[in-house]
Amino acid sequence: MEEDVVKWLRGLGYDASDSATARSVAAACKGNLRRVWEFLLSRAKPKAEKESIDRAVRDWQAQQDVDSAGPSKQQQVKDLKEQLQQLEQQAAALERTVASYPAGGMKSSRCHLSHICCSASS
Repeated sequence: MEEDVVKWLRGLGYDASDSATARSVAAACKGNLRRVWEFLLSRAKPKAEKESIDRAVRDWQAQQDVDSAGPSKQQQVKDLKEQLQQLEQQAAALERTVASYPAGGMKSSRCHLSHICCSASS
């Protein structure tokens, strides 16, 4: 336990290399304080590790915010499929309209697009 505490203190940036520190740690790790040290060893992290963990949590939260801000991928796929279906229906209707024109072309008197495709003199 004492060796673990000394390693932990070094990780936190303390100079725990001298024998006086090791003896004082050994004395502090006895009795009821042993549970306190076990708690600290399992939960307290060095500053660099804490900052790394904090950064990872912030990045994860930001990604969750981005993901929840817009529609889900499944919803986007559903919406695009509906849009495609509508476009296919419109294309089919236009094909039926074009097929209904006489064989001579669109310059017939029935052409309702005369302002676009036919000359005004027709």
